[in-house]
Amino acid sequence: MTIVHLMQGDVPGLVDDAVQLGFLPQDVDRSTLTPVLQKIFDDAQLAVTQQIKDEAKFQFRAVQGRRKQFWAVSFDLNKIFYMYPFLVPDYFALITRAMIVLEGIAVTGDPNFDLFKAAYPYSLKRAIHLFGYGGIKQIASEAASRMMDLGLENESAMIMKGL
Repeated sequence: MTIVHLMQGDVPGLVDDAVQLGFLPQDVDRSTLTPVLQKIFDDAQLAVTQQIKDEAKFQFRAVQGRRKQFWAVSFDLNKIFYMYPFLVPDYFALITRAMIVLEGIAVTGDPNFDLFKAAYPYSLKRAIHLFGYGGIKQIASEAASRMMDLGLENESAMIMKGL
């Protein structure tokens, strides 16, 4: 459900997921953490929306902009990680390390390798298993609607076309 909460911009749901997955303790002060994370999420979403709009005009600048925004979000999140009792569960550290190594090997063989594209077929099957076709359609419709709200009509049309 974490990916659905992320797609929907459901920060309280993401905080609940972080507790359930062991990244935060059960007694974390959600009333102060949630607004701080919501602001970072909203700021990042506005920046990404602008970058998507600019990407068609300035491909190189768009890549640089994404990198700059990623570092800005990382910096903001790192501050929060020191303010709140975030934990990195052992299973997550091991999986992340393995993915980094495997991606490094793949990029050595194919500089254009994209981990997300490679994971898409499995992720889609897993999502269909969890949510069913109707649930996937609903999630995609919500994502398209959210993109329309952000002024990303072309991206929204692409999602709707896939339905």
